[in-house]
Amino acid sequence: MNKDAEDTSLQSYHLNCRGLERVLGTLEAAIMESMWHKQEATIREVWEELCLEKHVAFNTIMTVMNRLVEKGLLRRSGVTGSYRFQPLMTREDFLDKLSREVSLSLITDFGRRAVAQFVEVLEEGNPEYLELIQEMVCRRKEGQNKKR
Repeated sequence: MNKDAEDTSLQSYHLNCRGLERVLGTLEAAIMESMWHKQEATIREVWEELCLEKHVAFNTIMTVMNRLVEKGLLRRSGVTGSYRFQPLMTREDFLDKLSREVSLSLITDFGRRAVAQFVEVLEEGNPEYLELIQEMVCRRKEGQNKKR
């Protein structure tokens, strides 16, 4: 795959995990969090940070970072032995893309049921979000009416 691949599409979603680990492996999530914080790093720099928290081999970090390049989440530059890595998108952009993919998938597969459950969950969990959605829908409708 191209080193600047744009194929960051969601492959799996694990309901039993939390945060980024729902879509990335535990180590992938830790590496991406580190990379978003650092903005640019070598494998060794990431390994030194992560090995403080968990025992993980340097070669494991190297393999996972190279897979993140293949998945289109990191960019690798430089020459063999001194590669530098950078995230291809910000954490916020990744979360936006991820949220859109999950929402689109649910609505595509389950239609009205997904929308109804989404509204119900918002009502139960955080009614302020329900108001936010209502405001967003109103603004969207106003924008569409101005185009006519």
